[in-house]
Amino acid sequence: MVKAAEHNKTIILNTGRNPAELEEFNNTLPEICYLICISGALVYDLKENVVSKSFDEDT
Repeated sequence: MVKAAEHNKTIILNTGRNPAELEEFNNTLPEICYLICISGALVYDLKENVVSKSFDEDT
């Protein structure tokens, strides 16, 4: 992962878990830019600390 970051690659962690369960990894894996969480229902931008994309329950 570090080599990818050194080559300016975007690193994304894809998981079924929610962002709160992954907070412990924020400092451990600082190269991660985005989290795709909740089985793909949420894309979270760690660098900007905002939800980039989420889906309504009706979708």
